[in-house]
Amino acid sequence: MSSAIHRDGMPESRGRLAVLAAYVSRGDRVADIGTDHAYLPIQLLRQGISRRAILTDIGEGPLARARENILRAYKNEEIDAEDGRIRTADGEYELRRGDGLAPVEPGEADTAIIAGMGGELIARILGADRDRTNSIGRYVLQPRTKSAELRQYLLGGAYRIADEDLAEERGRICEIIIASPASSALPHYERNDAAQVGFPADVCNVLPEAAQLYRLKKKDHPLLLRFIEGKIRAERQIIEGVMRSDGAQAKDKAHTAETRIEALTFIQINT
Repeated sequence: MSSAIHRDGMPESRGRLAVLAAYVSRGDRVADIGTDHAYLPIQLLRQGISRRAILTDIGEGPLARARENILRAYKNEEIDAEDGRIRTADGEYELRRGDGLAPVEPGEADTAIIAGMGGELIARILGADRDRTNSIGRYVLQPRTKSAELRQYLLGGAYRIADEDLAEERGRICEIIIASPASSALPHYERNDAAQVGFPADVCNVLPEAAQLYRLKKKDHPLLLRFIEGKIRAERQIIEGVMRSDGAQAKDKAHTAETRIEALTFIQINT
């Protein structure tokens, strides 16, 4: 993965932002949805990966911060700055206020990045206007929470998952999903069965994320073992939480968690 170039006003990003940037093809027009600080678009244009970035956010505050950071990154260079547009030698930034993908017109972007939001919110954004979302060929998604729900939405709808990755930020492992509309020619995988994933059927049956873990295993991903350890800890917390409860529902939750731990341990041992 490439590392970000340190510029005034933008910290170096060798973790999450660098991994996100690695999934943008050179020459892509990029839409950064919920941009907040604009660090990723600045990185993409500074490194010559993209020449045009549309930065959207639902609030004026984040867009104001994004604008300040762009101006700071180019403070010693000649630029043309208007209210919603900043032209530089690296390319053009457009800042637009709006909800989700609504500020991006069909055909304006090749890749959209939606990062740092909950998985359910990302799913809502993708489902809000299918004509608009289908006009973008690649989505780089980084859910903060509810990644399983987002993955289920993608595979259950008219989207396909093309790749999976992990990144580290401040000691936390972030999941990254590369997806595309079903009509896209982007290579993809959909099934979670043993024939495709390469794990035993009983492992696939209890782990909906088995396909994700298998692809990370094939990459020999350096964060995979820590990622699995985190999942095992979460299942143990479930068991500890229901041990004080009586009833069939509590026992079912504990049994499910124990079964998932066994499957995760199998993958851990065989990685």
